[in-house]
Amino acid sequence: MNKTLITLLLLTNVLTTALKDTQRVVLVTGGNKGIGKAICKKILETQPDCKPEPRIVNIASASGPNFVSNLPSASDRAWYQNADLTWPDIHSKILETWDAPDYDNTAYGFSKALLNLYTLVLSRSHPSIIVNSCTPGWIATDLTAGMGASNEPSEGAKAPIHCLFGDVGEARGWYFGSDMKRSPMDKYREPGSEPYEP
Repeated sequence: MNKTLITLLLLTNVLTTALKDTQRVVLVTGGNKGIGKAICKKILETQPDCKPEPRIVNIASASGPNFVSNLPSASDRAWYQNADLTWPDIHSKILETWDAPDYDNTAYGFSKALLNLYTLVLSRSHPSIIVNSCTPGWIATDLTAGMGASNEPSEGAKAPIHCLFGDVGEARGWYFGSDMKRSPMDKYREPGSEPYEP
């Protein structure tokens, strides 16, 4: 049997372990605590079978679809779901808002909406790589301290692990909810509700 290595690159340390079937490098940023650490622990504990195809998983948030759903016009909302855009288009959008104050606390949702859009763009421009995004859910971390989040970081690892190692079928450029089901990029889908069908 071929033993291979998976290297988990963390912000504060590096872990190496043997996995089955194929070589895979997983870059987990923020792996020293919270959801990133839970993802690393889950990979080490479960030793998932690696699929042969390369994958990229962007960790988004329901704040992205919530931001898009609150935009004033249908054309504004459509822009954030346009797979024909390019990185320069996204970069221009960032620069348009660079100096704007965040009075209404929308910067986080804006960044996650752009991350979902970038997932679409990456998927289209690199069809040999499975590129998807997901939300870990409402997880008790430093970021959500005092905001009522009660799910443990290990719960937040489920969707990223599914996108990395699970059977995602034909999913390319999709956004997955914390329940590992396809979700829309322009409005919130409650975990446990029906998967999004375009």
